Amino acid sequence: MRNKFLCALVSFGMLFSALTVSAAEVSAESGSNEAEEALQEADAGRIEVFDEVYEYDVEIDEFVLRGRDVGNDELVREGEDLPKIDTPTDAKWEISTGTMFFNASANGTGIYRFAIYNENEEEPIYKVNVHYSSANTEKRLKFGLSDEALVKMGTGKYYFTITAEGNDDYRDSDPCKSDILEYKRPDRQLSAPYDLKWNITIATWTLPENASIAYELECKKEGSAEWEWAVSGFTGKGRNKSNHIIQHEFTRYMNEKGIYRFRIKALSNDIFDAVDSEWSEWSPEISSEDLTSEVAKELKELLAKDANADEILDALESKDKKELSASVQSDPVARGYIEKAEQKFAEEKGIAVNTAVAPDMKDKLSGDVTILGAAFNAGDNVTSMTLNVTKPDLERDIDRQQYKNVVQISMVLDGVVDTQNLKVPVRITMPVPAGVDPVNLQILHYHNDGTYEAIIFPHVEDNMVSFTLTSFSTFVFANKADGEDTPTPGPSENWPFTDVAVNPGNWKYENIRFVNEKGVMTGVNAREFQPDAPLTRAQFASVIYRMAGSPEVTYQNVFKDVLSGKWYSNAIIWAYENKIVAGLGEGRYGIDDNITREQMARMLMEFAKVQKYDVSDISDFDKFADASQVSRWAADNMRWAVGSGIISGSTKDGKYYMNPKGNATRAECAVMLTKFIQKYQ
Repeated sequence: MRNKFLCALVSFGMLFSALTVSAAEVSAESGSNEAEEALQEADAGRIEVFDEVYEYDVEIDEFVLRGRDVGNDELVREGEDLPKIDTPTDAKWEISTGTMFFNASANGTGIYRFAIYNENEEEPIYKVNVHYSSANTEKRLKFGLSDEALVKMGTGKYYFTITAEGNDDYRDSDPCKSDILEYKRPDRQLSAPYDLKWNITIATWTLPENASIAYELECKKEGSAEWEWAVSGFTGKGRNKSNHIIQHEFTRYMNEKGIYRFRIKALSNDIFDAVDSEWSEWSPEISSEDLTSEVAKELKELLAKDANADEILDALESKDKKELSASVQSDPVARGYIEKAEQKFAEEKGIAVNTAVAPDMKDKLSGDVTILGAAFNAGDNVTSMTLNVTKPDLERDIDRQQYKNVVQISMVLDGVVDTQNLKVPVRITMPVPAGVDPVNLQILHYHNDGTYEAIIFPHVEDNMVSFTLTSFSTFVFANKADGEDTPTPGPSENWPFTDVAVNPGNWKYENIRFVNEKGVMTGVNAREFQPDAPLTRAQFASVIYRMAGSPEVTYQNVFKDVLSGKWYSNAIIWAYENKIVAGLGEGRYGIDDNITREQMARMLMEFAKVQKYDVSDISDFDKFADASQVSRWAADNMRWAVGSGIISGSTKDGKYYMNPKGNATRAECAVMLTKFIQKYQ
């Protein structure tokens, strides 16, 4: 249909008038490279000739001049200037950590340009573009002071500017200028960690004497220019001694087979006291084949000996379903062998597996839907199986105070003996439905009896999500709603604790009553809560374990002070495996050590991440007189705790205090848990 376009060509110093001509005329008459290039670009519905931009208009069947590109991808529409994006506001430094904060532009694109200036210089010493999720619009955002920026900052006064970048509809915003940071660069640099080793799935290293208790770790796949994953954490109290740090369950971060190495650096707790260490040397290499599950190893052996379909199915059915589901979901090596085994199984049994997405779901799913493991679940004499993706006949009643951006999808696999009890778990890979933010995606799996469960650890990458199932029905894709509250329950008829007075309106009574009735915190015995006693690390791990529903624990204990069969054993092992808690070094968890407020903030935030709660609510804590006492490793955790309302602080002599390193009492823990539950659960 394309037979006309409006062109303006400058060739060999001559200016041609803008004419409406046919494509053939331009190609034949001018013979110019510019014309041929324009014709190629025209197939995409857009032509750019020098600084002029033409777009195809379907109604008039012509390319028309839309505007002029005046540089930096800033398109000025013909006849009018584009409006500017709203300027970000309240740009501020955070003392000690050097983190840069600002309020996002309400109509921003999510892309911001940072520039750091010495107060007496016109050119910036450091520039970087950062992209934030669209879910963070109208929220307080932050960007940490990177090593690259720090090495360029000598002693002096600095400010930064933040500019929201535009698009085809908006120009860049005006820059927002921050306050001044008076920086005195310390002479001391932390020493780099050393002795990096692999111990099966555990990465270990040693911190030198006087090293920081915080660290950053990066892992790289051989042949890849990008980091596969990066984490940060802390070692506990260990200073002035060598500490072995453990990063467990490495396979959780691997998305494909390969050779991996890691490196680590010690992070300064205070940029005025010391600068971060250099990166350590890279660790020895390890193959994902060496880290894989027993399921993968058994399938590898079966395939190597050319086992038949029935032998393969028998081996899979003999596995514990939870163990098999975990391998399918988190072990890329296992998935590779399952794919090969399913292909062999389907060929031998003559089974074809297809996917059918209903037409009325096409607007929600912008890509293919695939399934792994379907053939293993075929009934007798079944030769064709289809995963049908449709709108549910009866939509579930969703609590809109808890969930937003709700999309309901029914998935049923034809040819299965029992869709509610699959013989072998299957893994679904599909687009994140349109309108649902992939950053804090929630997937609720509803059952025929009306109950539902949240799918744990869905893998999201490039707007595609993968998750593993043992049954089919209706699935709800959504995001957590902001600010949901849980009503406070009424007074108990039989109050058990003799050391907490029944006093409606009193903060201790109200919060202790709330967590006790929720079953999250119990007394130290049947009659005592001991509200003013310090809370231990073992006790708080048990609290979080209860909030998770006390799941079954099949992991191996790594702490020498966590004895088997104790009231805290399963809680600590589970919390460690899910990266909610960390040890204190030298193989200790510290079961009897009193927990600090910043440790509680870290553990609660990590638990929230495991539960896929939205942890984007953050806030500065400059208003607190003891803000400088927050450890660098806990800065993000404390910002979240303050921003989400989990920590509100206390007042003394007209000032606000967080007491981040102070020990929390059991009553204070009840307050934080009450706020956490009311916000998220």
